Amino acid sequence: MNRSRKGTRAEHKLISLLKAQGYLVIRAAGSGHLTPDLVALKAGRAIILEVKSSKQPKVYIRPEQYEVLKRFFEEGFPCYLALYYKGKFLFFPFTSIKKAKTQFVVSLDDFHQSYLL
Repeated sequence: MNRSRKGTRAEHKLISLLKAQGYLVIRAAGSGHLTPDLVALKAGRAIILEVKSSKQPKVYIRPEQYEVLKRFFEEGFPCYLALYYKGKFLFFPFTSIKKAKTQFVVSLDDFHQSYLL
């Protein structure tokens, strides 16, 4: 399965989980440049989500994806990288995303900073 299809599948799984918890979810098709993957709305609050799926203990984020999250974070929105890993979603707060050489990264070593769904 190619990366794009795997990522889209993870997005749809997360949308279903969030809707089951009462969220209204907006998905940006073909996201990655100017918009986050998902915006989850509930009770007057918005959560910004970049969704990744990986079999590896680290996941890399392109600089432009990081900048999108950073822009929303700086406006006061809670932002998370939602990692679909081994059949579960792990939510890493924006502040747990680290700079790598040319990209950004989150690692399962930072799991203590994440949330499980």
